[in-house]
Formats: sequence, structure tokens, C-alpha cells
Amino acid sequence: MRLLYYLIRKLLTNPYVLGWSIAFTLFWVFMGAYVFSTDIAYLNPSVPLQYYHETVYYYTAGWTGSIVLFSLGSFCTTLTSILYYQTGALSHLFRYSKLTPVYYLSSIYAGSVISSVVIGGLLTAITYMIFSNKFGFNVYPKALMTLLLYIVLSSVFLVSFSMLLDIIVLRTSRKMAGLINFIPLILAYVFGYGYLFINFDNTVYFNPYTVIETLVISSYLGKPVPINYFAYYTATNVSTSSGLISLPLSILSLVVWTVVLTYISIVELRKLYYKPSQEGRFL
Repeated sequence: MRLLYYLIRKLLTNPYVLGWSIAFTLFWVFMGAYVFSTDIAYLNPSVPLQYYHETVYYYTAGWTGSIVLFSLGSFCTTLTSILYYQTGALSHLFRYSKLTPVYYLSSIYAGSVISSVVIGGLLTAITYMIFSNKFGFNVYPKALMTLLLYIVLSSVFLVSFSMLLDIIVLRTSRKMAGLINFIPLILAYVFGYGYLFINFDNTVYFNPYTVIETLVISSYLGKPVPINYFAYYTATNVSTSSGLISLPLSILSLVVWTVVLTYISIVELRKLYYKPSQEGRFL
């Protein structure tokens, strides 16, 4: 339990988590609410009130999905950096102490999930308040507990992804850490915006990042989101002809990704050998 408490405290007070996962992500919350929403705001006097509210809901839910994904991606990048320094001596600890790969991974997962839920819940609440203030009515998440459960599931996947990336660094060269550490953040922004503006069709189920975003958006709306999200919420083309996201299939996809990555991490952790941190220095 001491390892779990240590991880939660370190993660929630880490300046990179506070800066990138919260402060920088809040910048995009304000941009989405007050800069990119001009077309949505102009609809108010020209369309029926019910249609306007529905459009605002889809717009807010889309930004909430992106914000949660950006935040988790930033958190995952910081976690990968932390694990980079923690796992250097794990090979000795696994062989000459009571620490086991399963216990270590369990503590990492639990601490990261708790921290992710705190951060994701905070950003969801702030997004709700700012967008409600902007559009003049209560744009609340219609399935809040489901949304939090999806954040838990998403954070478990991202922790397994972080661990795998760290193992790749330790199995190859520590000099690759500077590049590999930012992969979760880069993918979060690429696929976070990609789903909102590109029709991925049924390939969304094969990409865990788009699955995370669709789950968060669906829980905010209280119903499955259309596969072609952009074509639905825009004022000029309201259509569900592309079909709706299958929530069971999305959850199954994320669980399979998590199980596979976790299994690989457990197996590879047992094979680690000590690599000094000085190996990552560039002369």
C-alpha cells in the first residue's frame, strides 16, 4: 500500500501533470468554448430551440471527449517519463527482494487510475461549467457515472501502453526515451481531432484512442454517438446514415488492447536487466 500512496501523491503533485494534463488542457477548453464556437452561437436565433440545444450538446460532448483524451494522453506521457526512472533497478528488485512484477504493475495501475479519474473528473466539471456559461443553458453530462467508468477503463489502457513504451526503451536504448515518451500525447491530439473531423467509418473500433473518445462522448450525450460524428452535428448535414457506435464493441476493443499490452508488460518485466540512466545522456 505504501507504493500505491506514494504513486498517487507523486502523480497528483507532479508539475508536469499539473502543467500539461490540467493547465494546458484548460487552454483548449477555453478555445473550444469561446473561439471555435462562433458558428454554433450564430445558430441560436435562426433555428428551432430544440435543434440548437441538440447541436450545442453534440458540440460540448465532442470537446469533452477530446479534452479527456488530451488530458489522459498528457498524463500518460508524464507517467512514461516517471516509469523510465523507476524501472531502471527493477531487475535487481525482482530478483533480490519481495517485489514482484504483478504487485508493481498492480500498484502502478491503481495509482494511475485513481489519479486519472481525479484529473478527468475535474476537467469534465470545468468543461461543463464553461460551456454552459457560454451557451446560456445547462449542458450537463447525461450519464456522469458511466463517463467516470469509461475514464477508469481508458486510464487502465493508457497505463498499460505507458508501461510497454517504457519497456521498449529499456530493452533497446535509453536514448530513445525522448522520442518514445511523447508518443501517447502525439497520438491523443492526432486521433482526438481526427475523429471529430474525419470519417473513420468502422475502423474506429481498431484504434483505442478513437474508442476512448467515442465512449466519453456517448456517455456525455447519454446515447451512442454516430460513427461519422462531424457530419451529424454540423448544421448543414444532420444525418445518422453512417450508423451509431456500438458501445459493447468499443468496450471489448479497449479491454482486448489492455489485456494484450498488460500481458506483454508482465512477461517482459521479468526479462529486464539493469541499464544505468547515464546511458540516456547525449554528449
